[in-house]
Amino acid sequence: MVVSWKIAAGLACLAAWIVAPSPVHAAPMCEQDFLYVGDNADGQVVRIDPVTGESSLFVDDGELDTPRGMIFVREGADEYFLVVDQNAGQPVTGEVLRYDAVTGEFIDALVPATAPGASPAPFLPRGMVLGKHHILYVVDLGQPGVDALPGRVAMFDVRTGEYLGDLETPDFDGVFRPRGIVIGPDKDLYVSVTNLGDPTAPAGGSGGGYVLRFEQKTGEFLGVVIDSETCGCDLNRPEGLVFGPDGRLYVTSFQDATDPTSVDQILIFEETDGQWEAVGAIPLWTAPEPRVFAQALLFGPGGELYVPISGPADSPESGTVRVYDVSDIDDPVLVDTLSPESLDQGWYLTFERTDPGTLEYDEPNNICLP
Repeated sequence: MVVSWKIAAGLACLAAWIVAPSPVHAAPMCEQDFLYVGDNADGQVVRIDPVTGESSLFVDDGELDTPRGMIFVREGADEYFLVVDQNAGQPVTGEVLRYDAVTGEFIDALVPATAPGASPAPFLPRGMVLGKHHILYVVDLGQPGVDALPGRVAMFDVRTGEYLGDLETPDFDGVFRPRGIVIGPDKDLYVSVTNLGDPTAPAGGSGGGYVLRFEQKTGEFLGVVIDSETCGCDLNRPEGLVFGPDGRLYVTSFQDATDPTSVDQILIFEETDGQWEAVGAIPLWTAPEPRVFAQALLFGPGGELYVPISGPADSPESGTVRVYDVSDIDDPVLVDTLSPESLDQGWYLTFERTDPGTLEYDEPNNICLP
């Protein structure tokens, strides 16, 4: 029987209330956390109560156009919210914006937008994580099909926005079009790479992809750990990737439009003796259901997997957030679906307690219930 963290938390809070001393002297009995999801349709960041599904707008200031990667950053006594703005369809590059962590008020552009090619600002930024020594890693898809705007992983000082250089991929034979990034349990960087726009790739770039590994300390390219050509799995245009509490790697994968049997899904990989293999999958839809897909994913309270869902504008599921119990990867269970009113197309996401580098969830001792 699957026991949701919400039920467990409720029992914990009830027990704390029963044995608590007088409220006048009692310390806070539980901690509240919220889920933050970028809305690709409206250029907003929505704050969601993961227990009730109630939502409110956290960022809605007109500065943000197309939100992508987002993290909460704590530097000394300072705490703020960083979000990548891809500025899709705009005549400027992407940028990294900084907001107040409590109010969501705009502070400044840590990495400002410029004319394409005029500065090291990322052209089409996607994922973002914070590593050691204050280094902010921002994945830049570049412009598929345009050699003058290659993909890269750019590094910036999170305190000042100063450009520090790019990770190098000297021994990678494919076209480097990265989308997502995460720091693994081994402290290395793992980067998802799409074949998008590569005419030599499977299905002319609509299928296939990779996961690459870099040493964080030196920036050295360590090789391809997952290749769609050899993994024996239906990996297509991967983007979001995150390590679970079980140590496995969970990766979003899109439908291969040239394959009628292909679906959008979450693929699960496991490492054994240095080799990664696909050990499970979570299909996001099956025919004849309407197609839906996911750009990113994240583990949250209770070790459950949160997956924002997008789809056609008239899709009843677009704008929802699915919650899966993956304790048994042979039989993942959909335990909840959040349906916030103010979310149309959820893409990237974070909790306040999400680690900005590993994207692991820092589980509180107990979780507040409304």
